[in-house]
Amino acid sequence: MLAPATAFALLDMDTPDSDIGSLKEGTRFLGMSVSLKSAESENPSSIFQTIESTEQQTHKINAYGGYFLRDKWAVGGSLDYSFSEKSSGFTGDSDKSRVETVSRSTSMGVFMRNYLPIDSSGRFSLFVESSLDVGYGKEIVQTTLANDIDRKITRSYLVDLGVTPGIMAFIDKGFSVEASVNIMGLTSKWGEYSFNEGERTGNSSSVELDFTVKLLTLFIGVTYYF
Repeated sequence: MLAPATAFALLDMDTPDSDIGSLKEGTRFLGMSVSLKSAESENPSSIFQTIESTEQQTHKINAYGGYFLRDKWAVGGSLDYSFSEKSSGFTGDSDKSRVETVSRSTSMGVFMRNYLPIDSSGRFSLFVESSLDVGYGKEIVQTTLANDIDRKITRSYLVDLGVTPGIMAFIDKGFSVEASVNIMGLTSKWGEYSFNEGERTGNSSSVELDFTVKLLTLFIGVTYYF
């Protein structure tokens, strides 16, 4: 019974008056966050063929700004850039010896943040961000075969709905450090692809609903509230 009582007490907490940062109506903020992921594996399991090794790197940069329409409730906009590359080597009976993928995307969007102060001094707060983004991306997949190389280029547009919880802490007057992680996303993509510089073309579309908590792609950011 103590845990629910504590949760309700936090929800009812007034926005603290603090000398180091404000979450009150009329406050503005600007920030930037980054996420880096690097992974390597040898002989990962595969049902259809033998994968000798896999290497993957992903970089994401997010710049954002917002305004508090009322205490603990803000709206804003963001600009994102993402770059990813992955390389997998194959052995066994498959004709494929290596598959390399490079993708880039840019997007812009709007978001809403709800803050929940967790101490009376106003230094620490939880937040939940709901966002809508639209963007454009390009992906190149190059497959090295026994006697040939195939290249597929896909250009696509995307719409993404996401929910991102996080925690923030004021470290100096107006400046905070924030950490957040994606827990839910709905992404719709559509576009066109081309094999080997126009040898074969077509259209592509996909819808992906993701409930994965991606702890390895934690976003770390610095935000200035003024």
